[in-house]
Formats: sequence, structure tokens, C-alpha cells
Amino acid sequence: MDWDGETRLGDGWAAYEGPTADSRPHRHLAIQLAIGLKEPVAIAGDRGTVMAPAILVRAGARHRLLPAPGGVRCVFVEVDSRAGQAWQSATIDDDIFQAPADLAHEFRAGEDVAAAMRRLTDACPHRVFDDRLARVLTALAENPGGSGAIGRAALTAGVSVSCLRALAAEALAAPLAQWRQWRMLAKAAAIIATGQSLADAAAEAGFSDQAHLTRIMGRFFGITPRVAATSLRKAHGLRAV
Repeated sequence: MDWDGETRLGDGWAAYEGPTADSRPHRHLAIQLAIGLKEPVAIAGDRGTVMAPAILVRAGARHRLLPAPGGVRCVFVEVDSRAGQAWQSATIDDDIFQAPADLAHEFRAGEDVAAAMRRLTDACPHRVFDDRLARVLTALAENPGGSGAIGRAALTAGVSVSCLRALAAEALAAPLAQWRQWRMLAKAAAIIATGQSLADAAAEAGFSDQAHLTRIMGRFFGITPRVAATSLRKAHGLRAV
């Protein structure tokens, strides 16, 4: 068994559907909704293992999705999106918990994830981030790589780096430097999905080399880029190389 399902990338979200194999503990900078396709899904965290038909994992929570031969549908929602802010601010004390039945139903197997995300976003309040931070995050999404990226983004937003870091610490699930790496990883994933090599994807996304990309993907997703490539390329009808 392997991660040989299909991964789709959207605006502020990503979704994987298929079987899951082993992964190491990791922390997403996105909220994760995991739904079991044929049986309950199980996620191990620092406080133990949660098993349920559908589970929500807060952004920044250390966890590991246990192998699910029957398959899962995982939806990852960016914490800086309208839907992400609504999920992240839910009044639940735990980092990993059973998802509400209506949310699980919205993203059940067979439903179009992009359409479900549009409905969810339309139902959420407008983003409440500081405008300066929102501009910085947009700049980092467009050009996350290279030295001085955070400084350039701060200059674009008209805010000092120290002020920017304080704004990010209050609003995001991780320091801004980690958020930049997350954006670099998102860019690399999009490049890998088109069939380019892992080395080329690493270079274009701003990583120092392929090994750097592998370390960051392991930190955020618990798997290697080579493992992820299979599901990323399926959506484009491509085979991993």
C-alpha cells in the first residue's frame, strides 16, 4: 500500500483522495479534514489517537495519519483563507477532534471538492487579517523563494519586518519564516504536478536543492516529494518519474 491516490490543488486548498501508508509525525500550516472512505479514519497526536468517521486537525498541530487501506479524503484549507479562519477559530479545546457531521457530509466522497470549497467560502465571513499582513502573504505566495523574500514583502506592504513578524505571530499558526517555507512547498507541489523533475521543482520554488525540498516536505507532510509526486501527477494524467 502506498500514497497512490490523487491530489488536487486549488485556490487556498488542496485535497487528496486514496489509500494512505506510513508517514512520520508532522505539522501542516493548514487545517486538515480527513474523512474515511470505507471505515473510520485514525490520527495519532501528542495526546493520543483519535478515531472517527471524519476528523479535523488544527493548523500547527503535530500529528500522523495512520495507514488506511480503504482510503481517505483529506482536505487541507489554508489558515489565511476565509474558510480557514472559520475552521481554525472553532471553539474546540483539542487540536485533533471529530469533525461536525454537516462538514463531513459537505466533503463526502463523490462530491466535488472545488464546489464544496466555494460553498464553504461563500458562507464564511470576510477575512479579518490586518491589511498589511494580507498583502505580505499575497506577495509571498507569488514569490516565496530567494534570500530576503520576507524583507521585500514587508517593503511592499509598507511595514517593518519586526512589526510584520508580530502581526504574523498573532494571526498565523507558525512564525512567518515557516509560512514562507510552506508557500515554497506549495509552489514546488504545483510544479511537480505538471511533470517537471523534483530537482527542477526545488530550484524553481526557491529551495537550495532537492534535499532541502525533501526536508521541508517531511516537516510539513511526513512524506517525501517522490512519494507525493505520484498523487500530484495523477490529476494531470501523468506518471511519476
